[in-house]
Amino acid sequence: MADQHASFTGGDQLSYDLGQIPAQDGLDTWAFNHDQAEEGSDSANYVSREMTGCEDLDQYGDWSYVAGYGTVWRPRALVVGWAPYRFGHWVWVGPWGWTWVENEPWGFAPFHYGRWAYAGTGWFWAPGPSVVRPIYAPALVAWVGGRPGVNFAFSFGAGVGWFPLAPGEVFIPGYRVSRTYVNRVNVTNTNVTVTRVTNVYNTVVTNRTTNVNNITYANRNVGGGVTVVSRETFVNARPVAGNVVSVPARELAAAPVSHTVAVEPARSSVIGVGRQVATRPPATVTSRPVVALRTPAPMPGSFELRQAQAGGHLNQPSTSQSLVRQEAPGRPVPNPGTRQPQAPDADGFRSFGPTNAGNNQTKTAPRVWEEQGTPEPERTATEQPETHGAQSSQRQSAQQWSHPLAKPVAPVQPRNQQQQREEEQKFSSWHQQKDASTAQRQQSSHSASPSHASPPPKK
Repeated sequence: MADQHASFTGGDQLSYDLGQIPAQDGLDTWAFNHDQAEEGSDSANYVSREMTGCEDLDQYGDWSYVAGYGTVWRPRALVVGWAPYRFGHWVWVGPWGWTWVENEPWGFAPFHYGRWAYAGTGWFWAPGPSVVRPIYAPALVAWVGGRPGVNFAFSFGAGVGWFPLAPGEVFIPGYRVSRTYVNRVNVTNTNVTVTRVTNVYNTVVTNRTTNVNNITYANRNVGGGVTVVSRETFVNARPVAGNVVSVPARELAAAPVSHTVAVEPARSSVIGVGRQVATRPPATVTSRPVVALRTPAPMPGSFELRQAQAGGHLNQPSTSQSLVRQEAPGRPVPNPGTRQPQAPDADGFRSFGPTNAGNNQTKTAPRVWEEQGTPEPERTATEQPETHGAQSSQRQSAQQWSHPLAKPVAPVQPRNQQQQREEEQKFSSWHQQKDASTAQRQQSSHSASPSHASPPPKK
């Protein structure tokens, strides 16, 4: 029968019980509450929904406005001595290299996007401009101590230190990327101009100046902002918080700062500190034939093989090898020009590809897909760096973007004190209106619910 469920028990003789299907079960309630929380997410007003981990921010922190930084997020219930990139461990993940794995349940977005700053009595996270799709980074930190080519050691011995990058500070990846990626990973995660990124990039990468001590880093001078561990703790993916080494401030001030860390990974850097599982699936499972439309990519070699192929220097590119990879431009998506929309076929699908008329039948040409991950063509030496003028806006609008989420980032506009006060007033007004609207809805819902003391309606 409709809206009924049955449960059967027994072996040779079956018995059954019939029952009415409830209007809403536990799964329905969970899904409804989850959707309702997502629709009313406060974080969605300040960060893109395409930012991985943004759905955890409302549950574990609060948004506020800080002059000079804009709208920021503060985590709740932090332990004494907490600092960004301290409660977790480092692992080696290709192709990014050293990647931070956090212990905090809310930590993915704040540790792989945006920037951290210290103001008043605690840390807060500044997500940067709200863009369509921010660019992921393995860890937005600067390194202390392990600079390539420098025999530096702390007083306790070989160690590695780091501190979070503050808003406006440029992140220079230590892994192989395109020059365009360097711009995007910065302008989508903090308020910084492309000119600023270019200046730092030319100093650090183009001019081979790995020592970035001439750059003033805000969080380097924050008490407890720098985290230092032994090399063994770092390489073997051990928990950082329980193995932090206390280093005098004078020694930290003298330590070199770099955008990369000259520490070679080991096998434990990839698989972690846990025991290797000896149980394997049966051969019938691993040798089971499968049907594939395309030839799968070859399996990557073992860690030992990749390290041997790199000459034992998996984390240290050679002096002749630039961090910016040079690749041919990808195949562009064809632009068929203006075309009339086509009528849907019998299955209700509408074709958006170019068509060729023949034999009174409409045939759809095969679609050419753009190679994902291929960077844009690099500029030649005679071309000038990109600026935020009218020419830059025209170039960005003229570019063809193959995916609706891969849109250019709007130029960062400097804000004066009056504009900052206006933003703070807008933020306060918005939250007052939101709180009043929430209270009104709760009051309406409470008044609309029937009272247990009122008599039932007459029939």
